[in-house]
Amino acid sequence: MRQCFLDNGAIDALAAAKVFAKKAGTTLSIDIAMNAGIDDATITALKGGEDEELLSSIAERHSNATCLMTSIMIMTIIERNTYRVS
Repeated sequence: MRQCFLDNGAIDALAAAKVFAKKAGTTLSIDIAMNAGIDDATITALKGGEDEELLSSIAERHSNATCLMTSIMIMTIIERNTYRVS
């Protein structure tokens, strides 16, 4: 994933994929070293470093954002269906 111009949301998603892969017994190494604006600790954690706490916190941001988006979608569907029934 070199020189992909990854933003924070993409970094969060990659961290979540790495955490999920580890839980599934798979080793995932992601090389984002040539992307500008990403700190060395994050680059090392995604590549396979030992900073599980950092990786987990980054992945948690993705999880929180995904839960929020899912909640908003569900609320929108319920709201639209409520108006149709009335």
